[in-house]
Amino acid sequence: MQTITGNLSCQEAIVVAKSKGISVGYDTTPGCGEGFYSSSLAGGYRIGPCPSEDVAWQQVAEKMALVKPGVTVFTSREYSEVSRVNTLCSDGSLGVSSRRSRVEVRSLDNHYELFIVERLYKPGEAPRDIWQTRHAHGDTPYLYASLDEAKEATDQYIGGFEETEAEETGYSNRLQRPR
Repeated sequence: MQTITGNLSCQEAIVVAKSKGISVGYDTTPGCGEGFYSSSLAGGYRIGPCPSEDVAWQQVAEKMALVKPGVTVFTSREYSEVSRVNTLCSDGSLGVSSRRSRVEVRSLDNHYELFIVERLYKPGEAPRDIWQTRHAHGDTPYLYASLDEAKEATDQYIGGFEETEAEETGYSNRLQRPR
């Protein structure tokens, strides 16, 4: 079994993405925007429109955490755990897998960016990053001039996420109380 580290070349990442049922093609569907899009046999995510097939594959490789742009200079603690029962394990048994998120601050050219990274924990396998996205407003990533600014933004992002999660849990608990 090949270990996927996130440090693959773009060409290696494309081979891995294709082996997982991802494809890229040109789409002119009205209302979607003309361009290249990715699609998955399993459904789920679709990336695009992109101006070229190469750009679409680069975005797929980045989103799947097969390539990691920049140099990671700070990693937050993990937050937000989601568990899934009856996950097929590599030995053929069923187990419980979980996904946890973290924020990585990466240095790119003359600025810093936040990447939200999701890691999969599966029984009998080494943990691996399976998804990443740039912290952005729409398609425009937030850029930080200093590492301190980026770390402060990381704390605010995780704090806001945890506040929302606590509010949702409290709301859910109130709905479950007997009346």
